[in-house]
Amino acid sequence: MKRVKIVIPIAQDEATAQWLFDKNIRVLMSYSKDDFFDSKIVVICGVPDEVLAEFQTQFKSYMK
Repeated sequence: MKRVKIVIPIAQDEATAQWLFDKNIRVLMSYSKDDFFDSKIVVICGVPDEVLAEFQTQFKSYMK
């Protein structure tokens, strides 16, 4: 399992939550960061090795 940090736009919250749930990915910590113009959600994920490649493809533009 690998620990990965992603920062997603607030508009992606439902789709991201469903995808993580469907793939049995653990969410270790999640919090909102409120910037004046743009809100984002920061999520620390515990990604199992067997879905790591798929996770990286799905969230490559959001990984920090």
